[in-house]
Amino acid sequence: MGKRIIKPLLFILMFTSLLQAAEWEEHGVKVLKTEPSLKEGVLKRTLQDEKGKTFEVHHPDFPEKPRRERTLALKDLFFGWKHISVRDLEFYYDRDHIYANMHTKKIFWQGENLRPYLPAGLAFQDASDGLYFRFRIVVKDTSYKLDGKYTDEETLLREIYSFIRAVEEGKMSDTELIKYRFDDNRVIVPKKEPIKPRWALSGGLNYLLPTGAFGKAFGSGYGGLVTVALNNTGVSLNDKTLFHLDFSLSTGFWWFNRKSQDDNGSVTGDVDCAYMVPLIFNVRYPIPVYRGLFAAPSLGVGYNYNSLGYHRNTPENTTVSTKVNKWAPSVSAGVQLDLPVYKDKVILLGGADYFVLLEREMNCTTFVFSLGAGYLF
Repeated sequence: MGKRIIKPLLFILMFTSLLQAAEWEEHGVKVLKTEPSLKEGVLKRTLQDEKGKTFEVHHPDFPEKPRRERTLALKDLFFGWKHISVRDLEFYYDRDHIYANMHTKKIFWQGENLRPYLPAGLAFQDASDGLYFRFRIVVKDTSYKLDGKYTDEETLLREIYSFIRAVEEGKMSDTELIKYRFDDNRVIVPKKEPIKPRWALSGGLNYLLPTGAFGKAFGSGYGGLVTVALNNTGVSLNDKTLFHLDFSLSTGFWWFNRKSQDDNGSVTGDVDCAYMVPLIFNVRYPIPVYRGLFAAPSLGVGYNYNSLGYHRNTPENTTVSTKVNKWAPSVSAGVQLDLPVYKDKVILLGGADYFVLLEREMNCTTFVFSLGAGYLF
Protein backbone atom coordinates (compact mmCIF):
# COMPACT_ATOMS: atom_id res chain seq x y z
CA MET A 1 0.00 0.00 0.00
CA GLY A 2 2.82 2.41 0.90
CA LYS A 3 4.49 1.97 -2.50
CA ARG A 4 1.18 2.59 -4.27
CA ILE A 5 0.89 5.93 -2.46
CA ILE A 6 4.50 7.11 -2.81
CA LYS A 7 4.97 6.34 -6.52
CA PRO A 8 2.10 8.60 -7.71
CA LEU A 9 3.29 11.31 -5.31
CA LEU A 10 6.81 11.25 -6.76
CA PHE A 11 5.37 11.30 -10.28
CA ILE A 12 3.28 14.39 -9.51
CA LEU A 13 6.25 16.25 -8.00
CA MET A 14 8.62 15.42 -10.84
CA PHE A 15 6.00 16.27 -13.47
CA THR A 16 5.53 19.72 -11.90
CA SER A 17 9.30 20.27 -11.90
CA LEU A 18 9.47 19.47 -15.61
CA LEU A 19 6.68 21.96 -16.32
CA GLN A 20 8.64 24.66 -14.52
CA ALA A 21 11.78 23.84 -16.52
CA ALA A 22 9.75 24.22 -19.72
CA GLU A 23 9.59 27.99 -19.10
CA TRP A 24 13.29 28.19 -19.98
CA GLU A 25 13.20 25.39 -22.54
CA GLU A 26 10.67 27.26 -24.66
CA HIS A 27 13.61 29.57 -25.51
CA GLY A 28 15.69 26.68 -26.84
CA VAL A 29 17.81 26.03 -23.73
CA LYS A 30 17.89 22.95 -21.50
CA VAL A 31 17.70 22.99 -17.71
CA LEU A 32 20.54 20.70 -16.61
CA LYS A 33 20.30 21.19 -12.85
CA THR A 34 18.40 23.13 -10.19
CA GLU A 35 19.71 23.72 -6.68
CA PRO A 36 19.71 26.39 -3.94
CA SER A 37 21.84 29.47 -4.51
CA LEU A 38 23.96 31.04 -1.77
CA LYS A 39 21.49 33.91 -1.58
CA GLU A 40 18.43 33.43 0.61
CA GLY A 41 15.29 32.39 -1.22
CA VAL A 42 17.12 32.06 -4.55
CA LEU A 43 17.33 29.07 -6.87
CA LYS A 44 20.29 28.42 -9.17
CA ARG A 45 19.60 26.79 -12.51
CA THR A 46 22.31 25.50 -14.83
CA LEU A 47 21.24 25.95 -18.46
CA GLN A 48 22.66 24.82 -21.80
CA ASP A 49 21.92 26.40 -25.17
CA GLU A 50 21.68 24.74 -28.57
CA LYS A 51 25.42 25.29 -29.17
CA GLY A 52 26.35 23.46 -25.98
CA LYS A 53 27.25 26.62 -24.05
CA THR A 54 26.40 26.34 -20.34
CA PHE A 55 25.59 29.19 -17.97
CA GLU A 56 23.82 29.74 -14.65
CA VAL A 57 20.87 31.89 -13.62
CA HIS A 58 20.10 32.83 -10.00
CA HIS A 59 16.61 34.19 -9.35
CA PRO A 60 14.30 34.58 -6.32
CA ASP A 61 11.19 34.92 -8.51
CA PHE A 62 10.92 33.14 -11.81
CA PRO A 63 11.93 35.74 -14.48
CA GLU A 64 9.18 36.98 -16.76
CA LYS A 65 9.52 36.21 -20.45
CA PRO A 66 11.08 39.60 -21.43
CA ARG A 67 13.79 39.17 -18.78
CA ARG A 68 14.49 35.61 -19.91
CA GLU A 69 14.81 36.84 -23.48
CA ARG A 70 17.16 39.65 -22.40
CA THR A 71 19.26 37.18 -20.40
CA LEU A 72 19.69 34.99 -23.47
CA ALA A 73 20.55 38.02 -25.61
CA LEU A 74 23.30 38.96 -23.14
CA LYS A 75 24.51 35.36 -23.12
CA ASP A 76 24.78 35.40 -26.92
CA LEU A 77 26.63 38.74 -26.76
CA PHE A 78 29.23 37.48 -24.29
CA PHE A 79 29.78 34.08 -25.92
CA GLY A 80 29.96 35.80 -29.32
CA TRP A 81 33.02 37.91 -28.48
CA LYS A 82 36.02 37.40 -30.77
CA HIS A 83 38.86 38.40 -28.47
CA ILE A 84 37.42 37.42 -25.07
CA SER A 85 36.77 33.73 -24.43
CA VAL A 86 34.24 33.15 -21.64
CA ARG A 87 34.70 30.17 -19.31
CA ASP A 88 31.96 30.57 -16.65
CA LEU A 89 28.93 32.85 -16.94
CA GLU A 90 26.23 33.49 -14.34
CA PHE A 91 23.30 35.89 -14.12
CA TYR A 92 21.63 37.45 -11.08
CA TYR A 93 18.45 39.51 -10.86
CA ASP A 94 16.88 42.23 -8.78
CA ARG A 95 13.76 44.28 -9.41
CA ASP A 96 15.32 46.61 -12.02
CA HIS A 97 18.56 45.00 -13.24
CA ILE A 98 20.18 41.89 -14.62
CA TYR A 99 23.73 41.27 -13.43
CA ALA A 100 26.32 39.15 -15.23
CA ASN A 101 29.53 37.76 -13.76
CA MET A 102 32.04 35.79 -15.78
CA HIS A 103 35.44 34.17 -15.63
CA THR A 104 37.41 34.03 -18.84
CA LYS A 105 39.72 31.56 -20.57
CA LYS A 106 41.68 34.25 -22.39
CA ILE A 107 41.55 37.95 -23.24
CA PHE A 108 43.81 38.85 -26.19
CA TRP A 109 44.36 42.37 -27.47
CA GLN A 110 47.26 43.87 -29.40
CA GLY A 111 49.02 40.49 -29.30
CA GLU A 112 49.00 40.38 -25.48
CA ASN A 113 47.04 38.20 -23.04
CA LEU A 114 45.28 40.58 -20.65
CA ARG A 115 43.69 37.88 -18.51
CA PRO A 116 46.34 38.01 -15.69
CA TYR A 117 45.36 41.65 -15.14
CA LEU A 118 41.71 40.63 -14.54
CA PRO A 119 41.90 37.83 -11.93
CA ALA A 120 38.28 38.25 -10.80
CA GLY A 121 36.90 38.18 -14.33
CA LEU A 122 34.42 40.67 -15.77
CA ALA A 123 31.13 41.96 -14.35
CA PHE A 124 28.23 43.77 -16.00
CA GLN A 125 24.97 45.40 -15.02
CA ASP A 126 22.09 45.63 -17.49
CA ALA A 127 19.79 48.59 -16.81
CA SER A 128 16.96 50.27 -18.68
CA ASP A 129 19.36 52.82 -20.20
CA GLY A 130 22.12 50.43 -21.26
CA LEU A 131 24.72 47.87 -20.28
CA TYR A 132 27.41 48.91 -17.79
CA PHE A 133 30.68 47.28 -16.68
CA ARG A 134 32.50 47.44 -13.37
CA PHE A 135 35.35 45.10 -12.47
CA ARG A 136 38.70 44.87 -10.70
CA ILE A 137 41.96 45.20 -12.63
CA VAL A 138 45.38 44.55 -11.07
CA VAL A 139 48.43 46.41 -12.41
CA LYS A 140 51.84 46.38 -10.70
CA ASP A 141 50.37 44.53 -7.66
CA THR A 142 47.77 47.26 -7.08
CA SER A 143 44.01 46.82 -7.49
CA TYR A 144 42.03 49.38 -9.47
CA LYS A 145 38.53 49.44 -10.79
CA LEU A 146 37.28 50.18 -14.27
CA ASP A 147 33.67 51.11 -14.83
CA GLY A 148 31.63 52.70 -17.58
CA LYS A 149 28.99 52.09 -20.22
CA TYR A 150 29.54 49.17 -22.58
CA THR A 151 29.32 49.83 -26.32
CA ASP A 152 31.22 46.96 -27.98
CA GLU A 153 33.99 44.44 -27.35
CA GLU A 154 36.82 46.32 -29.05
CA THR A 155 36.08 49.61 -27.27
CA LEU A 156 36.11 47.79 -23.94
CA LEU A 157 39.43 46.12 -24.74
CA ARG A 158 40.99 49.40 -25.85
CA GLU A 159 40.02 50.97 -22.53
CA ILE A 160 41.46 48.05 -20.55
CA TYR A 161 44.67 47.99 -22.59
CA SER A 162 45.16 51.77 -22.47
CA PHE A 163 44.76 51.81 -18.69
CA ILE A 164 47.30 48.99 -18.23
CA ARG A 165 49.87 50.72 -20.44
CA ALA A 166 49.33 54.09 -18.76
CA VAL A 167 49.90 52.67 -15.26
CA GLU A 168 52.87 50.48 -16.21
CA GLU A 169 54.57 53.29 -18.09
CA GLY A 170 53.92 55.89 -15.39
CA LYS A 171 51.76 58.08 -17.60
CA MET A 172 49.16 58.66 -14.87
CA SER A 173 49.84 60.61 -11.71
CA ASP A 174 48.86 59.43 -8.24
CA THR A 175 46.14 62.07 -8.21
CA GLU A 176 44.68 60.73 -11.45
CA LEU A 177 44.82 57.16 -10.15
CA ILE A 178 42.84 57.93 -7.01
CA LYS A 179 39.51 57.65 -8.82
CA TYR A 180 40.50 54.19 -10.07
CA ARG A 181 41.58 52.83 -6.69
CA PHE A 182 39.71 49.67 -5.78
CA ASP A 183 39.32 49.93 -2.03
CA ASP A 184 36.62 47.33 -1.45
CA ASN A 185 35.65 43.87 -2.60
CA ARG A 186 32.33 44.70 -4.16
CA VAL A 187 31.19 43.18 -7.43
CA ILE A 188 28.22 44.30 -9.41
CA VAL A 189 25.83 41.61 -8.28
CA PRO A 190 23.26 41.83 -5.50
CA LYS A 191 24.94 41.49 -2.14
CA LYS A 192 24.86 37.94 -0.80
CA GLU A 193 22.76 38.17 2.32
CA PRO A 194 22.54 35.60 5.10
CA ILE A 195 19.76 33.12 4.57
CA LYS A 196 16.78 34.47 6.50
CA PRO A 197 13.96 32.40 7.97
CA ARG A 198 10.70 32.38 6.01
CA TRP A 199 7.22 31.76 7.36
CA ALA A 200 5.05 29.27 5.52
CA LEU A 201 1.40 28.27 5.73
CA SER A 202 0.27 24.96 4.24
CA GLY A 203 -2.55 22.48 4.23
CA GLY A 204 -2.92 18.93 3.04
CA LEU A 205 -4.93 15.73 2.98
CA ASN A 206 -3.87 12.56 4.79
CA TYR A 207 -4.31 8.87 4.18
CA LEU A 208 -3.84 6.75 7.34
CA LEU A 209 -2.73 3.13 7.32
CA PRO A 210 -2.76 1.58 10.84
CA THR A 211 -0.21 -1.10 11.71
CA GLY A 212 0.39 -3.68 14.42
CA ALA A 213 -2.26 -4.37 17.07
CA PHE A 214 -3.84 -1.03 16.28
CA GLY A 215 -4.20 -2.08 12.65
CA LYS A 216 -6.02 -5.27 13.64
CA ALA A 217 -8.81 -3.28 15.25
CA PHE A 218 -8.92 -0.15 13.13
CA GLY A 219 -9.22 0.23 9.37
CA SER A 220 -7.58 2.81 7.13
CA GLY A 221 -8.48 6.42 7.72
CA TYR A 222 -8.48 9.90 6.29
CA GLY A 223 -8.03 13.45 7.47
CA GLY A 224 -6.14 16.67 7.00
CA LEU A 225 -3.62 18.95 8.66
CA VAL A 226 -2.97 22.70 8.65
CA THR A 227 0.65 23.67 9.27
CA VAL A 228 2.49 26.86 10.22
CA ALA A 229 6.24 26.61 9.62
CA LEU A 230 9.38 28.67 10.05
CA ASN A 231 11.79 27.55 7.33
CA ASN A 232 15.51 28.15 6.79
CA THR A 233 16.36 28.64 10.46
CA GLY A 234 20.13 28.66 10.75
CA VAL A 235 21.95 26.58 13.37
CA SER A 236 25.24 28.31 14.22
CA LEU A 237 28.43 27.62 16.12
CA ASN A 238 31.04 30.32 16.78
CA ASP A 239 29.11 32.75 14.54
CA LYS A 240 29.24 30.29 11.64
CA THR A 241 26.05 28.81 10.25
CA LEU A 242 26.41 25.03 10.10
CA PHE A 243 23.07 24.08 8.56
CA HIS A 244 19.42 25.12 8.31
CA LEU A 245 16.34 23.50 9.80
CA ASP A 246 12.59 23.93 9.35
CA PHE A 247 10.29 24.05 12.38
CA SER A 248 6.55 23.51 12.09
CA LEU A 249 3.38 23.14 14.16
CA SER A 250 0.49 21.13 12.70
CA THR A 251 -3.06 20.41 13.77
CA GLY A 252 -6.13 18.92 12.12
CA PHE A 253 -8.49 15.97 12.30
CA TRP A 254 -8.04 12.24 11.61
CA TRP A 255 -10.63 9.52 11.65
CA PHE A 256 -10.32 5.78 11.18
CA ASN A 257 -12.79 3.52 9.42
CA ARG A 258 -14.73 0.89 11.28
CA LYS A 259 -13.25 -2.60 11.10
CA SER A 260 -15.35 -5.60 12.09
CA GLN A 261 -14.05 -8.94 13.35
CA ASP A 262 -13.50 -11.45 10.55
CA ASP A 263 -14.24 -15.16 10.59
CA ASN A 264 -10.77 -16.38 11.50
CA GLY A 265 -10.44 -13.99 14.42
CA SER A 266 -7.42 -12.10 13.11
CA VAL A 267 -9.22 -8.86 13.95
CA THR A 268 -9.29 -8.30 17.68
CA GLY A 269 -12.68 -6.62 17.98
CA ASP A 270 -15.35 -4.19 16.81
CA VAL A 271 -14.80 -0.43 16.66
CA ASP A 272 -17.39 2.03 17.92
CA CYS A 273 -15.51 5.26 17.25
CA ALA A 274 -12.01 6.31 16.34
CA TYR A 275 -10.75 9.82 15.71
CA MET A 276 -7.83 12.00 16.71
CA VAL A 277 -7.10 15.71 16.87
CA PRO A 278 -3.31 15.79 16.43
CA LEU A 279 -1.08 18.63 17.58
CA ILE A 280 2.43 17.92 16.28
CA PHE A 281 5.70 19.86 16.43
CA ASN A 282 8.13 18.84 13.67
CA VAL A 283 11.80 19.52 12.94
CA ARG A 284 12.95 18.97 9.34
CA TYR A 285 16.32 19.00 7.59
CA PRO A 286 15.78 19.97 3.90
CA ILE A 287 18.12 18.39 1.34
CA PRO A 288 18.13 19.44 -2.36
CA VAL A 289 17.52 16.43 -4.57
CA TYR A 290 16.81 17.29 -8.21
CA ARG A 291 15.51 20.27 -10.22
CA GLY A 292 14.27 22.22 -7.20
CA LEU A 293 12.88 19.16 -5.43
CA PHE A 294 13.76 18.96 -1.72
CA ALA A 295 13.58 15.90 0.54
CA ALA A 296 13.34 16.71 4.24
CA PRO A 297 13.78 13.97 6.87
CA SER A 298 11.72 14.93 9.91
CA LEU A 299 11.20 14.11 13.58
CA GLY A 300 8.08 15.07 15.49
CA VAL A 301 6.61 15.10 18.97
CA GLY A 302 2.99 15.78 19.73
CA TYR A 303 0.18 15.97 22.24
CA ASN A 304 -3.04 14.69 20.73
CA TYR A 305 -6.66 14.34 21.72
CA ASN A 306 -7.95 10.87 20.85
CA SER A 307 -11.40 9.34 21.07
CA LEU A 308 -11.14 5.58 20.68
CA GLY A 309 -13.89 3.08 21.42
CA TYR A 310 -13.45 -0.58 20.69
CA HIS A 311 -14.16 -4.11 21.93
CA ARG A 312 -11.07 -6.27 22.21
CA ASN A 313 -11.04 -10.07 22.32
CA THR A 314 -8.71 -11.71 24.83
CA PRO A 315 -6.97 -15.10 24.65
CA GLU A 316 -9.49 -16.36 27.23
CA ASN A 317 -12.32 -15.78 24.67
CA THR A 318 -13.70 -12.85 26.61
CA THR A 319 -14.41 -9.38 25.32
CA VAL A 320 -12.98 -6.25 26.93
CA SER A 321 -14.58 -2.93 26.07
CA THR A 322 -12.34 0.12 26.00
CA LYS A 323 -13.37 3.76 25.72
CA VAL A 324 -10.69 6.44 25.62
CA ASN A 325 -11.32 10.19 25.49
CA LYS A 326 -8.19 11.99 26.56
CA TRP A 327 -4.92 13.64 25.54
CA ALA A 328 -1.83 11.53 24.94
CA PRO A 329 1.74 12.16 23.70
CA SER A 330 3.09 10.97 20.37
CA VAL A 331 6.32 10.63 18.41
CA SER A 332 6.76 10.46 14.64
CA ALA A 333 9.42 10.25 11.96
CA GLY A 334 9.33 10.45 8.18
CA VAL A 335 10.25 12.41 5.10
CA GLN A 336 8.55 15.27 3.29
CA LEU A 337 9.02 16.34 -0.33
CA ASP A 338 8.85 20.04 -1.26
CA LEU A 339 8.76 21.52 -4.73
CA PRO A 340 8.39 25.25 -5.56
CA VAL A 341 5.95 25.59 -8.45
CA TYR A 342 5.37 29.34 -8.75
CA LYS A 343 7.82 32.19 -8.10
CA ASP A 344 9.42 30.40 -5.14
CA LYS A 345 6.30 31.15 -3.09
CA VAL A 346 3.77 28.44 -3.93
CA ILE A 347 5.01 24.96 -3.08
CA LEU A 348 3.68 21.45 -3.61
CA LEU A 349 4.09 19.14 -0.63
CA GLY A 350 3.97 15.40 -0.11
CA GLY A 351 5.37 12.90 2.32
CA ALA A 352 5.11 9.87 4.54
CA ASP A 353 5.46 9.57 8.34
CA TYR A 354 5.26 6.79 10.89
CA PHE A 355 3.16 8.03 13.80
CA VAL A 356 3.00 6.46 17.28
CA LEU A 357 0.44 7.63 19.82
CA LEU A 358 1.58 6.51 23.29
CA GLU A 359 -1.77 5.40 24.72
CA ARG A 360 -1.87 3.38 27.96
CA GLU A 361 -4.52 0.95 26.71
CA MET A 362 -2.89 0.36 23.31
CA ASN A 363 -0.18 2.23 21.42
CA CYS A 364 -1.74 3.59 18.22
CA THR A 365 0.67 3.14 15.29
CA THR A 366 -0.05 4.24 11.75
CA PHE A 367 1.58 5.37 8.53
CA VAL A 368 0.48 8.87 7.54
CA PHE A 369 0.72 9.74 3.83
CA SER A 370 0.17 13.39 2.89
CA LEU A 371 -0.32 15.54 -0.18
CA GLY A 372 -0.93 19.29 -0.13
CA ALA A 373 0.28 22.76 -0.98
CA GLY A 374 1.68 25.78 0.84
CA TYR A 375 2.66 29.43 0.53
CA LEU A 376 5.99 30.98 1.56
CA PHE A 377 5.92 34.54 2.91
